[in-house]
Amino acid sequence: MHDIEELQKIRRIIDAFKEYELIEDLYKIDNNYCLKVRITINGEGSVYVPKSSDWYIVFDGNDVDFYPSNTNSITATFQHQALNELKENLPFRLGKPCLDTPSDSLYLPSSHYSEPLTGKKFYWYLQRMLKWLDDAAQNKLVKAGDQFELPVVPYNIKEILLYKEGQISDWSDFNADCGYAYLKNLTLANRKYLVLDKIFDKTTTKTCSAPEWGSLKEDFRGKVLAAWIKLKDLPVIKPWQYPKTWEELVDACHRQNISIERKMAGLLNKRLGKISNLLLVAPIPERIGDQPKSYYWMQIILPAINFPCKGFRNSVDGLLHYLKARALKGPLLIGATQNCDDAAIRTRGSVDKVIKELNFCVIGCGALGSMLCESLTRMGIKNLHIIDSDCVNIGNLARHISTLDDIGEFKTESLIKRLVKINPSILLSSSAEELSQNNVDKLSGYDVIIDCTGNNSVVSVLQKCTYKSNKTFYIGAFTYGAKKFCYYRCVGNTLDGEAYFRKTLEFFNSAVEGLGEGEMAWEGIGCYHPVFPAMYSDVSVWANIFANEIISNLFNSEEKLIKYYNKTTNSGIEVVVDNDFSL
Repeated sequence: MHDIEELQKIRRIIDAFKEYELIEDLYKIDNNYCLKVRITINGEGSVYVPKSSDWYIVFDGNDVDFYPSNTNSITATFQHQALNELKENLPFRLGKPCLDTPSDSLYLPSSHYSEPLTGKKFYWYLQRMLKWLDDAAQNKLVKAGDQFELPVVPYNIKEILLYKEGQISDWSDFNADCGYAYLKNLTLANRKYLVLDKIFDKTTTKTCSAPEWGSLKEDFRGKVLAAWIKLKDLPVIKPWQYPKTWEELVDACHRQNISIERKMAGLLNKRLGKISNLLLVAPIPERIGDQPKSYYWMQIILPAINFPCKGFRNSVDGLLHYLKARALKGPLLIGATQNCDDAAIRTRGSVDKVIKELNFCVIGCGALGSMLCESLTRMGIKNLHIIDSDCVNIGNLARHISTLDDIGEFKTESLIKRLVKINPSILLSSSAEELSQNNVDKLSGYDVIIDCTGNNSVVSVLQKCTYKSNKTFYIGAFTYGAKKFCYYRCVGNTLDGEAYFRKTLEFFNSAVEGLGEGEMAWEGIGCYHPVFPAMYSDVSVWANIFANEIISNLFNSEEKLIKYYNKTTNSGIEVVVDNDFSL
C-alpha cells in the first residue's frame, strides 16, 4: 500500500497535462487509493469515445490502472481493453485499457512494470492513456500486421470447451456449413470440461477428421450432442466485444448474411436428441490483415426449447418463429474455449516436427526418468513408451515427480496420469516389468531408446539384442549423490555397451572412493538396505541437461558420443566431451 504523502507528490504530475482535470482527490476504494479525473482528447471524439470522459485512476502496488467512470465515460469495449462491465458498489466500470507494452508483459529489464511507482512512471502512464483514448476515437488501436487478439469472453458459464484446430486447410475435404458434434465430458482436478470429439454435417452422413486426443481419451466420459454453425467472421458488436444478448448475436450474423436462427431451426428439427450447446465456428488470422489461418470455436448454451407448442406450426418455419418470439430472448450465455492443437500449445516452446513424430522409449521411471519424461512431454513429442517394474513408495517423494496420491501405484501408472494432463496429443504406453532378454525385442518399434535406470544389467540386456533397423540409444546416469552426471549416445542396430562400460568405469568409481558403509544413507526396511542420496535440485539439473542434449544431438553424425558433467565450486557446470572410441 502506498503512503498518502508520497502519492500526493506523485499525483501533482497531472498538473503538467492540459488534457487532465482533477475532479476528486485521493481517497480509498477497496484498500487502494484512487482519484477521479476528466480527460479531454486532442482529436475529435467518436460515437464510442466522447471528446471528454471521466476516469478513475487506481494505484495498486507498482501499477497504475485507469477505469472508466459509471457516468460520462466510455461504455463500449475496444481492443486492448478488459471487458467493460459494470460492477455493483463500484463507481467505475471494469474496462481498464491495457497501457503496458509487450516487454512489460514479459518482465523485460527495460519495462516499467517492475519499477517502483515514481513521478516519472506516473507521467509515462498519463501519456499512454491519452494515446489510447485518441487511438480508440480514431479506430487506430490496432493496425495491419499486429497480432490478432480475440474479444474477451464474458465467462457466463464455467465449463470450458476444449477443441483442436490447426490450419484452415484441415477442412478442405469437409465443406459443410453447419451440422452436429459430439462432446465428451472430462474432469481434471475436480474441474469439468467439455471436449470436442467428433464433427458431422447436418445429414450426419459425413464427418470431419476427428481431433487426435491421444491417451487423454481414456478419461473421456459420456456423450453430449451439440449443434454447430460456421460463420464468415467472428460475431462481434463494435468496437470489439461479443454479443450480450441473442438479439445482438442474430444481428451480428445477419451482417454476414447468415440467418443463424433459421439454421438452428433446421438443426433442432432433426430430433436426434436434446441439443443444449451451440458452437459457432469462425475463421481467424494470426495477424490483422492476413488471410485466416485457423478456426475459432465459440461455445453458447442454448435456452430451454419447448417445441412444438400452442400458437406455432409444427414445422421448420413454425420453429423459426418460436425461436424469434420466445427462445432467443434474454442474455447470451457464452463459455470459455481453449484450442488444444499442438501448434497452439507449442507456441511457447517445441521441438522440430520431425522429432515430434519419432517413437521414444524410456527405461526407468525413477527420479531421472520421470523428470526426463516430463521434459520430453512438454517439448511436444507425440509417442512415448515407459518401462519400470517398481512402485512408488514414500521415500520417492524426496525427488520423484509423484505425490502422496501415487503411493503404492506402479511408477509407470502414476507417471502416465501426470503426463497425459500435460500434453493432450501424446500417445502413452507402458510396461510395468523389468527389461530382460525375454522382452527386449519388443523395443524394435522405437526410434529412440533411453536408459535412465543407472543399472548396468539393463545395458547388458540392450547390447545383446540386434534390431533390423538403426536406433539411437542414450544412457544417462549420475554418480553417488548426483554430484556428477554423464550420458552416452550410440547409433546403430545394436548398443555398444562395452564402450560405455570401458569409458565410464573410472568416472563412476572416483565418486565412491573412500566411501565407507557407515557413510551411506539407509532406510529401516529390512536388512542392509542402503538408499541413493540425492537432492531434487541436483537431479532436476541433470534431467533437463539430458533432455536438451537428447533433442539437440539426435541427428548428430557421430555414431558414439559421451559427455561428463561436473559441478564447479560456484554452482556452474563443467563439461568434458569424449568421442575417442579408438581403444
